[in-house]
Order: sequence, then C-alpha cells, then structure tokens
Amino acid sequence: MNALAHSPTSSKDEHALRLAPLAAVIPALLSKLGEPPAGARLLDLGCGIGEPALTAAHSWPHVVGCDQDEQALEIARGRAGAEHLDNIELRQASFENLGLADASFEAAISRFGVLMFGDRHAGGRELARVLAPGAPYALALWSAPNDNPYLRLGLRTVERVLGSLEGLPDFAAHFSELGSTPTVLSWLTDAGMTNAGSDWFDWDAEFPGIESACDYLMTAGGPLAGFYAALSDEQRKEACTVQAELVAAEQVSGSGVVLRSRCRIVSGSR
Repeated sequence: MNALAHSPTSSKDEHALRLAPLAAVIPALLSKLGEPPAGARLLDLGCGIGEPALTAAHSWPHVVGCDQDEQALEIARGRAGAEHLDNIELRQASFENLGLADASFEAAISRFGVLMFGDRHAGGRELARVLAPGAPYALALWSAPNDNPYLRLGLRTVERVLGSLEGLPDFAAHFSELGSTPTVLSWLTDAGMTNAGSDWFDWDAEFPGIESACDYLMTAGGPLAGFYAALSDEQRKEACTVQAELVAAEQVSGSGVVLRSRCRIVSGSR
C-alpha cells in the first residue's frame, strides 16, 4: 500500500489534514486564559499555517500570530482572508526576538511552538517581556517522543528503512528536558512568570483510515521532513509500507484510525 499515492485533492483539504490531529489542544489552551477583556490582544507563538490564532480570533478582540516560517504564514493569511477575519495580524518573528512592544499583550498562547526549540531561557524572557502584568499564558509542549504519533511512528519508520537513527537530532536529550516538570517551569519562573503550573492533556488524533493517517505522518513537515524528502523512490515505497503497518497496529476500527496523543500544558500569569 502506498500511503502517499492518495494525496489530498485540494489545498484546503491538505491544510485540514495537517491541522485536524492537533485541533483538540486548542480549546484546552484557550480555557486556561479565561474570558477575554474588552479590547484585549492575544499573542500566538508558533502559529504555523494559522492555529490556534485563527480559532482564537473568533472570540478574542485582536490576535497576533507569530512564526519563523514565512511560507506557512502566507497560508495562514489566505485562510484568515477566507474566514473574513479582520482582527488578526500574522507576522514573521523568532521566539527570542519578537520585535513587539513591552507589556503589549493581555494573554499569550502557543501550541507546540515556544520553548520547544531554540534558546528556552531567551524565549521565556521574551514572552514575559511582551505580556502585561498579570496576563495569563498557556503553552502546549510535547514531553516525550512516544506521546507524539508523528515521532512515535516516524522514528520507527526511519530505523526500519535506514537501519539506524544516525543523522537525526538527539531526541533523547531534547525530550529529557521537556519531560522534566521542574526544568520546564524553571524556564518560566526564571523569566519572571508567576503561578506557573503544569497539567497533562490526553486526546485521540482521529483519521478516516490508514491512508489518511499515513498522509499526515509523512507530509506534516517537522523534524523528520528532511528524512522523507531525501528518500529514493524505492526507499519511499518501503517507508510507505512500514508506516502503514505501524498505523494499522495502532487503534483501528470501522470508523477509522485513532492515534493516541499526550502533551503537557503549562500555564500561569505574568
């Protein structure tokens, strides 16, 4: 079975495929912020092709979404236009240097963006700098490769196709920090945040079938994108077969495929 032989039929479908598996995290994050005050500005760090910024723009007066990927932001701008959202700004920026005014936001949110990569201490300080005193924040973080279906199944695919994980990032070291609650909270408290706390959030990423799950896993970008892009035609066929086998070993029912997912939600206030 070639999972990539069945690709989404339109850009809209492709974007929906990329966003749907993580959609459940958005209300969990927004619930940590409470009701938006009149005229409040919400910052979304790492919005990618538009989330959670676009969802938040339906309830928050003004939303600014930041990401380092200008190509992803162009997609987000197109989606914002299609939804007729005129209260959202999407801008390119690094998490360590946002280029935004001090204390200019009443809340902040991030779904697998800030603190995941780069200089976590600098990212925490920059987040604290742009938040107004007392402003709430909520950040979703992957804490272990096994909690993330993309990595859980992707790393096993790499090993079976190439025989090793040589050349890939050191995920063990990366997640040893993210998996430590005291370490993660220290990045924020050292930056000047207060009431920093951590909760687990579990959900099932659902797909119509094995092919759609494989399409997502092999085209979602992320740290394994370079591996998939460098495969020969023969290796790609093997990777598709391996990925389909691994997906089929997860929870499959008559209604589709369920990929177990779990993240940490860190929240508090400035």
